[in-house]
Amino acid sequence: MGDLIVIDTEAVTITAISGGSISFAPIVGQAHASSVPVIVSNLSRNAVVRSSGSSLSNSAYVEDLVTNATSFALMFGEFNTLGRNASCSFDCGVTLYGTSGEVKASISSSTFRNGYEGVYAYQASSNSFVSNIFYKNADAGLYVYRSTSSQIQSNVSMSNPNYGFILITALNLTP
Repeated sequence: MGDLIVIDTEAVTITAISGGSISFAPIVGQAHASSVPVIVSNLSRNAVVRSSGSSLSNSAYVEDLVTNATSFALMFGEFNTLGRNASCSFDCGVTLYGTSGEVKASISSSTFRNGYEGVYAYQASSNSFVSNIFYKNADAGLYVYRSTSSQIQSNVSMSNPNYGFILITALNLTP
């Protein structure tokens, strides 16, 4: 109880679980019919990295500089309110910022929310982005630019106002 979940695009907090029923607050404002798929995602994680500020004008971010994907592994983490409003920069959220494809990472089963970009990969090749949730970031959920040979699989992106996923000059991607 207390976990933050998203029902399609509406964030709610679990207040009770009993048998096959889940109670939450606030009440959802949209109709969710069982005749079409309803996407429910758990945004809460046990390990949380959060900016000390509450707006996108702060400078808190996570930057990967390692050249071995096994050395930068983000798994089951929650990354909240990271990055400043500076598109395509090293400090716009969780950033893999290389100069010639040498920066590598493995990111899975994590939540990126309320930041500027959820994850920004620039000239960062041979990365893995699997089973992540990108929710309500100011620009994009996952932004991959000038990167090759990465695995992008089973990710969910919702309520990012500009883009869910941006793939620009992203070659040899594995779905």
